[in-house]
Amino acid sequence: MTRPGALRAWFDRRPIRVRLVLSQAAVSALVLGVLVIALTAYQSSVLRTNERESLELTARVIADRVAADPAALDTILAATTVPGEYGDLEVVGAVLDRGGRVGDAVGLPTDRPVLPAAALADATTLGHWHGALDLPGRDGDDMVIALRLADGRVLVLGQTLAPVEAGVHRSMITLTALTAAALLAVALGGSWVARRALRPVDDLTRRAGQIAVGPDHDPTAPGDRLPVPPADDEISRLAVTLNEMVDRLARSLGRERRFAADVSHELRTPLGVIALEVELALRSPDTPPDLVPRLRSLQTEIVGLTALIDDLLQLARFETSTDRPARSPQDLREVCAEAIVRAGPASREHGVEVVLDGGSVHALADRLLLRQAVGNLVHNAVGHSPAGSTVVVAVSRDDAVARIAVRDHGPGVPASYRESIFDRHFRGEGDPDRHRARTGLGLEITRRVVEAHGGTVVVDDAPGGGSLFTVELPTDAPAAT
Repeated sequence: MTRPGALRAWFDRRPIRVRLVLSQAAVSALVLGVLVIALTAYQSSVLRTNERESLELTARVIADRVAADPAALDTILAATTVPGEYGDLEVVGAVLDRGGRVGDAVGLPTDRPVLPAAALADATTLGHWHGALDLPGRDGDDMVIALRLADGRVLVLGQTLAPVEAGVHRSMITLTALTAAALLAVALGGSWVARRALRPVDDLTRRAGQIAVGPDHDPTAPGDRLPVPPADDEISRLAVTLNEMVDRLARSLGRERRFAADVSHELRTPLGVIALEVELALRSPDTPPDLVPRLRSLQTEIVGLTALIDDLLQLARFETSTDRPARSPQDLREVCAEAIVRAGPASREHGVEVVLDGGSVHALADRLLLRQAVGNLVHNAVGHSPAGSTVVVAVSRDDAVARIAVRDHGPGVPASYRESIFDRHFRGEGDPDRHRARTGLGLEITRRVVEAHGGTVVVDDAPGGGSLFTVELPTDAPAAT
């Protein structure tokens, strides 16, 4: 047996549309069920009353005729009885003496009492009694009228209630069928109404799912708002409230982006001054020798901070600008060569050689942005490669796709990290070399630059070990001859 708590828990887990339809159907079933019971009870009462009144009228007519001619009672009683549908008598009668013994009878036995003692007493003293009885020798109940005659005897007439019960039964079946059809119509109509009523909610859900999130997105775009239904109801107020929340988030995110850009811009000048002062101190003959290692360490940190600020500024430009890069025909081999030269200090520091492979491949690109993107991949490869190894930067072309592949001999990137490694400040748990990345922003900047050019960047395992970062760009230009 299902417990009410389990049924309620099952109901609460259903979708709102299903709960609305089930609730409507349950209420309709309860109302229609009560209505069917009330109608059948009313019909039964009306039919029984009509049968009693008709039988009572017949009994009084017989009483009047017997009073005029007592000797005609048998004839009158026999003429009053009516055959039933299946040959049985529908109306039966008997005459009882003062002691309740049956004298004359039609359709009733004469050797058994016809009326209970209480009914006989009422008929004898009050002159009248009626009710439903199971008369002897009869199947089912009969409507019985007991009427005292002028000579003190009691006239008993009984009429079967089978037609009444059959009519009530047919009505019950008909009303039950109509109720089932009505419940089906209520369920279908309720489902349609619920679907129409909840359609604005579905629209809000679908539109909310289409609103982009993350640093790539401009939250102030007017299209990124939920549609407000025209009706002034709970759903429209919900949409207005959610749009106001999105506006507040957009303003907050805009302030955060402007703050990052402003702070990064403001930090460049003091860092430049500090770097200049450190450089002058290193070149000055008056600098104590024991301070030189500390100054060089400080210079290294300044270089790292400067790279971080440059990356932050670059990300801020991406997040606040909707313009596409100014592309022009570029030789990707030359771009990669420039990136390798700029990564020279880092490669020498780590003892890693960077080599360039492949011929000239032309594509439409923003030279400075693409050089920065490739440089970030080279810095990442150098930072994760062991000393004495080689990082290979290969340029190739396949149909209308230009490729730049950067291969290192580091520990590789686990498959579970390959989707998120281009996210901001990503660090893989358990990665012993994760502290060696430049700023945590380089790979994200690379992804943004490549996607701004209509390309893709992916990472995979390199043959023989290590990682292989592959940038694919549309050439948009004929192959060089």
